[in-house]
Amino acid sequence: MKRAFIAAVCLFALAIGGWVAFTTFYKVVVKTDYHPHKSAVDLELQDDQVSELKAVFDPALVDKRLLDEWEVNSSGATLKLDCPDMKVDRNPELDQLYPGYIDAIAAAKKSRYDLLPSANLVDGAAKQFDDGLYAAIDVAVFSGKVPGMTSPVAVVEKVAAALPSKSEAVAFLAAALELAGKQIEIDPSLENSKSKWRSDFDQNELLSKPIGFYTWNEDLKWIWKFSKFLQHEFVDDKIPNELAAVIRGDAALLSDYQALMRHANNMTNPANCLSLDQLQSGKTLHDLSQLHNVPAEAVAFFPASSSKENELFERLFANGLPQGVNLMSVLIQKVLSGDVDLQPREGAGWYDHQVSALETLLLPSKGAENDKLLFTAKYKKRLLEAFKSMITKRRETHARQLAALKEASAPRLPTVVRPRLRVEPCASFYLRTARAYRFVENYLESSLGRESLNQLVGLRETSDRGMPLGNELANIRNRFYGLYLIVCDDIGMQPEFADGETVDVDACYDLAQLWLDEIESNIDLGLDTRVSVPVGHNSMENTTRLWSTIGVRLAKLDVSYINPPRIRPQGELEWQDVKSRSVKRSSYVIAVDEFAELTIKGARTFNRDEFRAFCDQHKSREAIVAAAGE
Repeated sequence: MKRAFIAAVCLFALAIGGWVAFTTFYKVVVKTDYHPHKSAVDLELQDDQVSELKAVFDPALVDKRLLDEWEVNSSGATLKLDCPDMKVDRNPELDQLYPGYIDAIAAAKKSRYDLLPSANLVDGAAKQFDDGLYAAIDVAVFSGKVPGMTSPVAVVEKVAAALPSKSEAVAFLAAALELAGKQIEIDPSLENSKSKWRSDFDQNELLSKPIGFYTWNEDLKWIWKFSKFLQHEFVDDKIPNELAAVIRGDAALLSDYQALMRHANNMTNPANCLSLDQLQSGKTLHDLSQLHNVPAEAVAFFPASSSKENELFERLFANGLPQGVNLMSVLIQKVLSGDVDLQPREGAGWYDHQVSALETLLLPSKGAENDKLLFTAKYKKRLLEAFKSMITKRRETHARQLAALKEASAPRLPTVVRPRLRVEPCASFYLRTARAYRFVENYLESSLGRESLNQLVGLRETSDRGMPLGNELANIRNRFYGLYLIVCDDIGMQPEFADGETVDVDACYDLAQLWLDEIESNIDLGLDTRVSVPVGHNSMENTTRLWSTIGVRLAKLDVSYINPPRIRPQGELEWQDVKSRSVKRSSYVIAVDEFAELTIKGARTFNRDEFRAFCDQHKSREAIVAAAGE
C-alpha cells in the first residue's frame, strides 16, 4: 500500500513537471500516457491573452493600400484569429474533401465565401515546384549532365571494375547496376549472390517501390530503385572495406564520390550513416559513427539522409515501433517541449531548412508577428494541422533521399474598418521558406554554376515546367519573400531581414501579389495534392505506419481586431482613432490539407496513383482511416 502511494505521488510530480514545461512554450496542457505498446498525446490548447500582445504604434508605417480615400496605419493594431466550429448541415461544402486547391477554391467561390489563401495553399504550389526541382536535378545528376559531377552510375561502374573478380562486393554492385539498366559481366560463382541481393530488395516494397514524383517516368523510377538499393546499411565492414579501398586508391574516383556525397547532404540532409570515404582501418563502426556524428552505426555506398524526426523516433523506439503510438503527436510533443529543435543544425541540408520554416506553426511565440496576433485555441489547432500536412509533403519530396487624392474636402470616415488579409498571416513561415530556397539556390549555383542550372528545366509528371530552373528557383524564393512582405503590410509589422540578406522589397512584393491574384488559374494548384509516405514498420505485427494527406477541405477563419488600427486622410500627418462601431470582423474560408496517420498491414506502401484511388474509393476521413487498417 505504501509503495503504491509513493508511486502515485511520483507520477503526479512528473505530470506537473511536464505541464509546466509545455505551458512555458505554448500555453498548452499536455496529457501523455505511455505504456509498453501505446503512446497518445492530447493537446488542450488555450486562447492567447490580450495582455501578452506588445504592438507599438509607428507613425511612419503606412499600409500601401488606401481605405476609400484614407491612409491606414496598423502598426499599433492587433488581430485575433479564430477558427469557429462549422455547421455542416448549413454549410455541407465545408465538410467535403477535394483532390486539389482549385477544386476547393471553386467550391468556395460558388458558395460566395470570401476566400483567403492559406499557408497550405501557398505551400501547395511550392510543393509542385519542389518536386519539379528535385526531379530535374536528379535526372541531370544521374545521367551525368551536371558539369563537374560524375554520374553515380559511372562511379559504381568504376568501383565494380576495380574489384577482385570473385569479390562479394561485385555481386552487390552488379545487382545495383541492373536496376539502372546496366549489365556487367561477373564471375558465374556470384550469380546466385547477385540474384539474392536483387530478390531481397525487390520483395521489400518500402524500399523498392517508387513513390512521389519518382513514378513520373522511367528515368525517375530507376533512379529511385538504384539509390534505395545503394542506401543499404551494412552493419559489418567486410564488403564496405573492399569498396572503400577501391575509392581511396583512386584520387579522381574519391573526388567524384565525395562530390556526390556533398550534393546529397545539401539537397536533402547529411547522411544517416557512414559513407565509404569515412572508413578507417583499425576503427570500429561504433567509433567512426561517433567521430563523424552520424546516427547509425552502419555504412552504406550512398547513405540515406538523416532527419530530426527519424532520429527522434529511433531514439524513443529503439526496440521497434510500439503498437498504437501516434508518431506525429510524439514529434509535435517533443518540439513543443524543446526536446527537438527545428532550427537547422550546422551543415544541415535543404530539408532541415524547409522544416525549420514550419517551426512557428507549432511555436507562434518564436515568430516576429507574435506581438501582433492573438490566436484562439481553435486557430492554434488549425496551425497544428498545417504543420502535420506540410511536413508530410516536404518529406514526400525528399522521400528518395528522405517550399489618388481627391481635390475636394476631406473624405468621409470609413463606415467599416475590418482586417484586410490577402494571405494567411504566417509571416515567419514565409520568410524562413524564402531562406530555405536561398540556401538550395546558393548551393546549386556554387556546385553546378548558374549557366548550367539554367540549362535544366523543372519537371511535372507529364511535361516540363517551361522555365529555366535557376530562374524559377529565384522566382519562388522571391515569391516567399514577397508573401512575408505582404503579411507585414496586412498586419502592420516592420519587415526585418538578416545582415547581408539582400531582398528587392518592391519586386518581391509585386511578384507575390501577382501570384495571389492569379491563384485560380495556377497550374500547380490544380494538381491532385494527396500523398502518403511511410514512416515506420512494426515487424512484430507486420504493419506499416504512413503519414498522409487525404484531401483538401475548406475551413472557416475569423479575424477580428483586439486593438483597431488608426487612420488619417491621405497626405495628412495626424492619425485618428477608429470609432468602435466601425470596427468589424472579417470572415474567410481557407483551403487546408487533411492529415491522417494510417496503419496498413504488411511491409508495403502506396504510390501516388494507388493512394489517390484508395481515397477516391473511401472518400471520407473516417472511411479512409478505417479501410487502411483492414
